[in-house]
Amino acid sequence: LMNTTSFKNKNSKGWESLNSLKIACGRRCSVIGLTGTAMQNDHQELWNLVHLCQPGLLGEWKDFRNNTVRTLKLARTKDAKRDVLELCAKRQEELADALKHVYLSRKKVDVLRNTLTEKDEKVIFCE
Repeated sequence: LMNTTSFKNKNSKGWESLNSLKIACGRRCSVIGLTGTAMQNDHQELWNLVHLCQPGLLGEWKDFRNNTVRTLKLARTKDAKRDVLELCAKRQEELADALKHVYLSRKKVDVLRNTLTEKDEKVIFCE
């Protein structure tokens, strides 16, 4: 896939078609996609993409939502308790570990490190 944007929505025709193809092919069919934003709006977009690449890696959506997403959202509240924050840190670590199997992040600075010249800043004061 060149751009996975249209596959973030589990209810889209594209997602349904690709998922059906993946089920029909079994393990012989690999999905590789490119995106600038794996999770732009919500965690379900991320789950949808991961499920296409490696079904079951994040569990069923309902379980992922109840165990991970809700914990992460609760920890963002201003009155979050210490135990919720600790559980959130654990869930974030578990999610990061799971994503290592399907998600490769490349940053411009890493890719272009040897091709860009050093930044040269000049400050000119005008009256």
